[in-house]
Amino acid sequence: MWPLSPHWQDPLAPGAPGSIIQSAAGLRARVLGQNTRAIVFLHGLGASLHYWGRAYDALAARARLIFVDLIGFGGSAKPTGTYDIACHVAALQATIAELRTTEAILVGHSTGGLIAMALGAERPRLVDRVIGFGVPIFPSAEAARQHIHRLGLMARLMADDVPLAKRMCRLMCDHRELARAVAPWLAARLPAAVAADGVNHILGLTAARFE
Repeated sequence: MWPLSPHWQDPLAPGAPGSIIQSAAGLRARVLGQNTRAIVFLHGLGASLHYWGRAYDALAARARLIFVDLIGFGGSAKPTGTYDIACHVAALQATIAELRTTEAILVGHSTGGLIAMALGAERPRLVDRVIGFGVPIFPSAEAARQHIHRLGLMARLMADDVPLAKRMCRLMCDHRELARAVAPWLAARLPAAVAADGVNHILGLTAARFE
């Protein structure tokens, strides 16, 4: 269930099933099941593993489920440096290997879909298939910008590569706790935990270029 669903349940709430791990590559992950065959869920820009909710937990009867915070997001490590596709792919690949997973199915939303496609192309023996939805593939930069503007105020303030977005990102980083408190009001349609995690990443990720 995606966050607008009334059936969304917090996957990190006390008593929620699964275990929370921090991989050597720095990724926080919520893991359910023991199967070596796994489904790996990758959130989009400005999100975290909170995005997925607990309705997907039913799939644990068929495969191990791994919900990750991409590097720099949510509860994952936030090292300094460039956050490009190669950085995300390396951290994700190392985490999947650490969990001794084979034939991974990658499910990616938005930017997570781009990262899933990149890992699948680089390591086809590791990835069984890629399932993407809302993947930001556009015919031009202008088409991408128009799409961002249609997503609402939060997206315009955080996701566009313009001076205003960069200033908002700096303000957010300088006042992180205040930003987490305000975010649910700016994205009122989302569960509060999902909206709050939308500002829990380091400066520069909102303007990351995926080439």
